[in-house]
Amino acid sequence: MSFQPIVPSAGYAGWVFFDRIADKQKEAFVNAPIVQNDVDYFRENATNISSSENLVSDRRLLSVVLGAFGLEDDINSKAFVKQLLDDGSFSPDALSNRLANKQYSAFVEAVEPLINAKEPSTKTDIIEDIIVRFKTRGFEKAVGLQNDDFRLSMNADRELEELSQEKMSNDAMWFTIMGNPPLRNVVEVALGLPESIGKLDIDQQLGIFQNQAEKTFGFNEITEFSDENRRDELVQRFLLMKEVSTIQTLNSSQIALQLLGGLG
Repeated sequence: MSFQPIVPSAGYAGWVFFDRIADKQKEAFVNAPIVQNDVDYFRENATNISSSENLVSDRRLLSVVLGAFGLEDDINSKAFVKQLLDDGSFSPDALSNRLANKQYSAFVEAVEPLINAKEPSTKTDIIEDIIVRFKTRGFEKAVGLQNDDFRLSMNADRELEELSQEKMSNDAMWFTIMGNPPLRNVVEVALGLPESIGKLDIDQQLGIFQNQAEKTFGFNEITEFSDENRRDELVQRFLLMKEVSTIQTLNSSQIALQLLGGLG
């Protein structure tokens, strides 16, 4: 039986409690036999990967690599994954660079060195990095089966911390957020923005995100999220906004039922 994390209750109050015990639960998750078996298999066999064909033809290896980047739903799309890897990450016309979801480009950038390295010894650090990502994403997914808002919150905290350390312009960081569906979801909700802004021109979206961040948090520089307190504030707003939305939906449903009852 797979590990099932303990998620006490929904909402921000439940998150505060869960956050205190998350590290211990993650430790239990990564030590579960089903996870450890996948990790051991990957560590033992990933050094043999020398081409995209090697990787996609081994389902267990592929499941770990895709899972490390939250792309496990593509496990049966071997031709698509092979095309991603064969195109690489350097050309602007490469498939991964043309896709709106930037998790694909992150996947290709991480796996390319694993495929291209000539000596097995040079692959060790790459393999261990993928394993760390696989364990982290796997735990988040397990939590998501109990409460998806908590999964999104954990993902946002991790990815914003990583993104804030990147050497790129603030606009580029915002474009990265906008092209990362799970992270965008959290930021969008925390800022009180409707999903419909995704239909606007990309530069218009950038301006809306930055202006709303300035109004909401008092800054729009993503580097500010290197501060744990800043990330906590964003997660808190996300969860509270979700609670408000749930209450409004329930109230609307109750009003509709009452009206229908009156008509009857």
